[in-house]
Amino acid sequence: MRRFELAISATVQIITSVMVAGILAITLGQVVLRYAFSIALPWSADAAQVLLVYTVMLVAGYGVGKGSHFSLPMLMNASPERWRQPLRLVHFILILMFAVTVLVFGVRLGIAQMGTRMPALGIPVGMVYMALPAGALVMISFCITGLLSQSASKA
Repeated sequence: MRRFELAISATVQIITSVMVAGILAITLGQVVLRYAFSIALPWSADAAQVLLVYTVMLVAGYGVGKGSHFSLPMLMNASPERWRQPLRLVHFILILMFAVTVLVFGVRLGIAQMGTRMPALGIPVGMVYMALPAGALVMISFCITGLLSQSASKA
């Protein structure tokens, strides 16, 4: 299970690093072309925006795996040892419920927007909205591995 979690982490890190580098390259290229050569790239803002949306959603899912999302460390540390494992279980279940909701409604929203296209890029707007289920899938995978490791630690 740990190997699967590490594989997801590494994949998300690589993808988001490439996306951030893409945002930097697109934005820097646009600035240089506009101010040095008076050439504007009509697609640069849309491309950077799409990359940013996907980066944010994937990193949000990654944050679940790293435990950097909303949690109550003070509550966990202040609670008796016997309550910590049930609190972790509730934590993962609540995040899992949220992620499944985002997945379902994100897919619906993305499908509903497939008929509309981004003017500069020509891609369906629904592809931008599909960042929601992409991030939700990363959250779900980390929640499942967290729940499975919780159940393994009970045994």
